[in-house]
This record gives sequence, C-alpha cells and structure tokens, in this order.
Amino acid sequence: MTFKEAVEKAKPPVNTAYKRQKDALKRDHARKISVKEGSISGSIDIDSALATIKAARQPHRWDYGLGYRAKSGAEYAVWVEVHSAETSEVTEVEKKLARLKEYLISSAPELYDLTTKRGNPIRFVWLASKGINIPKHTQEARRLRQHPELDMPRKRLELP
Repeated sequence: MTFKEAVEKAKPPVNTAYKRQKDALKRDHARKISVKEGSISGSIDIDSALATIKAARQPHRWDYGLGYRAKSGAEYAVWVEVHSAETSEVTEVEKKLARLKEYLISSAPELYDLTTKRGNPIRFVWLASKGINIPKHTQEARRLRQHPELDMPRKRLELP
C-alpha cells in the first residue's frame, strides 16, 4: 500500500489531506528534510487537518506525516513534529506522540501499518524549530535516550 492510499483510507478529514512530495509542509520546515536515497512520495499536515474537527481540537497534535519511498520501492510513513527543543518541552512532545499513535490506531490503521512496517528506518522525528537546549545530563535527556520510539530532537532529518 502506498502512503497516498493509506491517507485516503483514513477517517475524515485526514483522508483528504494528502499533498505531493513535501507540499503539505511549511517551507521552512520542508527545508529541514532531505532524502539521501529514495524519495518523499507525499505528505499531510495532520495538525491542520485534525484541528478542523471538534473531537481532535486539543493541544497535543503532531505536525506532519510523510510518505517515504525507499530505494527498494518499499513505502513507509514517517511522522515529523517541529517543536522547540527545550527541556521543558519534552513532556509536551511525548504527549503529542501518544495522541498521534492513538489517532493512527483508531482512525488511520493503514497509516499506522506503514509506520510500524518492518524495515522502516525512522518512524517519529522531533525536529527542533530553533536550537536544541536539552542538556545530556538532565532527566529529560535520559528519558529520551531510553524512549523506544522518540529520539533526541535534531536540527535536520535526512532519510536514508
């Protein structure tokens, strides 16, 4: 299944949020993402899409979903949150990730399958909106290092 097909099978309004390549991302955010091999097959602004429905209007919404087509031809979903990278924001990003996973499992299972598909090199990414200020010795940094799905924030994302 392709990323586009998986988006179209999601519950409204996400099912109509598909855009080509990185077109759903703000220009500044799109510049932070590159691909070494393969390509970006499509994108969605899941934050904006979910903001249109009352049940999903809450502060913990993830920003973007990307379709990544590997050199092998396999297609995966990669989720990107552009957020300030401060120690005080770690809990907020963790909440956003938990909410995203709940949404995918209940309302977009095909997207969740592309996310958890074997071989997916990167699933959930925290991109720093500016600099990164999470000292390595802090409890929050240790928590991120031990997190099974979320790494420390990064300034750029280069897909393999």
